[in-house]
Amino acid sequence: MCIRDRPQTGCLRELEEETGLKGNSCELLTIAGHPLRDPRGHMVSIVYLVKVPEDAVPKGADDAETAEFYSLREILADKEKLAFDHYDILKLASERTVSYTHLRAHETPEHLVCRLLL
Repeated sequence: MCIRDRPQTGCLRELEEETGLKGNSCELLTIAGHPLRDPRGHMVSIVYLVKVPEDAVPKGADDAETAEFYSLREILADKEKLAFDHYDILKLASERTVSYTHLRAHETPEHLVCRLLL
């Protein structure tokens, strides 16, 4: 995020820079900031749910080698593969998206995760 960015603006810009995806909404999911959540030091993450166009295909860009969509259901099935509190964050995202009534057919919880491999 840049110094003068609003968090939502930084989120949408980073999404586009890293994946080529243009987000058209940015809804706050949570702020994760427990001092012990990351053994490398106190890190605070602002986590958003972002909608992208139905035909969007992520591509690695900027400093992301690859970017692709993964099944949220499969990711949540193996908690040990996720670092720090990322399982809890994705579980919250899954619970929140299930409650949406305006999602298009392809926007089911298992298709909402985009992973960046740096």
